[in-house]
Amino acid sequence: ELLVSKERTRIWYLQDKLFNRPQSAINLRLIVPPENITAERSAMNYLFASVIRDQLNDLTYFASLSGLEFSITPHSRGIDLRLFGFSNRQSLLLNYVIDALKKPDFSESEFSRMKSELIRNWVNEERNMPYQVMISRLPSLLTHPEWSSSQMSRALELVTYAQFVQFSRQFLWDAEIDGL
Repeated sequence: ELLVSKERTRIWYLQDKLFNRPQSAINLRLIVPPENITAERSAMNYLFASVIRDQLNDLTYFASLSGLEFSITPHSRGIDLRLFGFSNRQSLLLNYVIDALKKPDFSESEFSRMKSELIRNWVNEERNMPYQVMISRLPSLLTHPEWSSSQMSRALELVTYAQFVQFSRQFLWDAEIDGL
């Protein structure tokens, strides 16, 4: 059932009637229109996900001990957020996640460290076993727009701290939200 349908937001809901457990899953896809996607922006999506994951690391560790799971998955058009677990505390965790998305907290040194780590991972992908390289390149063949890890590493190398701060502050304003 479609609960919310606005210009840039759609939220769906489905009640579990089979198992009737006090657990739920929240899946949010934050995407930007394909015409606004570049290799640079796609690479910054991955860096943004790393920043948010790092910022929420302590909180999500304790949340996992109490039966809540959180994941953030970047892709070329944005990020996917997933919360799963006992429904009575999910809204609290979701509020922390939204606050982190609205006001990412990272220093220039943290930016440099995460940027270097991401670039190194992308460069090293070329040295993987052939089947691993094929699996990592599969999304670029199936979705559009999508870039290879070498294209994204080259694009991210050019991103400055100031550019990324601007990107991270504007991320939610540019995004469309699909939720389930």
